[in-house]
Amino acid sequence: MPEDGLHREVQTLASTLNDLLERLDASFERERRITANLAHELRTPIAELRSASDVAERWNQDVELEENLRQVAAETSRRMHRIVNGLLHMARIESGEVQVERIPVDLGAIVDESWQEQLHQAETRQIEIECAAEQAILESDPALLRIVISNLINNAVFHADAGTKIESRLFEGEGRVRWRLANEARDLSEADLEHLSEPFWCRDGSRARSEHVGLGLALAERTTTLLGGQLYYRLEDGIFVAELSIGKQCPPTSRR
Repeated sequence: MPEDGLHREVQTLASTLNDLLERLDASFERERRITANLAHELRTPIAELRSASDVAERWNQDVELEENLRQVAAETSRRMHRIVNGLLHMARIESGEVQVERIPVDLGAIVDESWQEQLHQAETRQIEIECAAEQAILESDPALLRIVISNLINNAVFHADAGTKIESRLFEGEGRVRWRLANEARDLSEADLEHLSEPFWCRDGSRARSEHVGLGLALAERTTTLLGGQLYYRLEDGIFVAELSIGKQCPPTSRR
């Protein structure tokens, strides 16, 4: 709406409406990107399954080929399962169906357990893990915290530059616990940060590694919000830092 030449009161209204329209346009554009990325993520494994099926049908006497195709089909179906499960979990969070359990939990122990699950992948990529044994007790939901922590660590191990180091630190103060995770990511830019929590968003070339479905940070952000915490991303001289901040006392679960 044009704002020039209007009375002050009407100009204020026009400015407010224009701001609203800009936000709506940005939201619609984001939804279009998510839909397009989802179509891409599902189209690729479906094409893989079709190809495996066609090859198996054409050369059905080759036992070794049949076994290889069976493995391809199994891994492809697992990937699709991860995509669907991730989407369902986000939908449950956004619809208010997920309840937060409030019990004393050691965030340091959850961090350590999540690291153990990623050790093999870290060793494969020659990534060193620097994680001090620390304890941080807070009142929260251990299952939901594991979703946040494991997805952040998985993202770090998967995207950190090969042969580099990942650092993990816990801090306490002013009734909150902060967990800082840092890894080298020279190809990441400031412009990328605003897209990191967008489902299925990947930088150019990232989709080639099909074992990663692009939902980890989206799940981590939505789950953190449900727990009453905040998740921050920033770059520090080529180092990507993800920082979780959460109160020691879990707030009541809010519903839409």
